[in-house]
Amino acid sequence: MGKETGFIEFERENQSKRPVEERIKDFNQIYIPMNYEKVKIQAARCMDCGVPFCTSEYGCPLGNAAPEINDLALFALGFLHPEHETLLGDLGVELDERGNVKTDEFKRTSVKGVYAAGDMRSGQSLVCKAISDGRKAARTIDLDIMSQTNLR
Repeated sequence: MGKETGFIEFERENQSKRPVEERIKDFNQIYIPMNYEKVKIQAARCMDCGVPFCTSEYGCPLGNAAPEINDLALFALGFLHPEHETLLGDLGVELDERGNVKTDEFKRTSVKGVYAAGDMRSGQSLVCKAISDGRKAARTIDLDIMSQTNLR
C-alpha cells in the first residue's frame, strides 16, 4: 500500500472543485483531477493500518486515498501481443511463450494487484471472449478488494 509514515510526512490535499458557474453548464466532473504526482503523494498517505474495508462507504479513518484501487486502469488494443517495453516491462509482469501477459485462472498476473483480460492475455480473439474474460477479471478484483462479490 502506501508508506507507514506517509500520513505524517505528506499533508492531505483535497481535489479542487470546478467553479459553480462552469459546473451548471455541463454534466462533467465536479472535481478538477489532480496530476499524477499529487495523486501518488496522496496515495502514499495510506499507512496500511489494517482497518478492514477501508475502501467501503465509510472510507479510510484518516480520509486518505486508497492506492490499491485508485492507481491505474489500462486498455490494450491490437493484433499482436502487448508492448513489452512499456508499463508491463516496468512492472515485471510475467509473459507466456507467445509474449502475452500470463495469468492464473482468475486473471491475476504475477504482480500483486495487476490483472489482465482479453487479447492482452490470450492473443487476438473474439470480442465476446474478451468481454467474458473482462467480467471474470472484474469479479476477481471485486473479491480481492472487498472479500465478497455480487458479480457473476
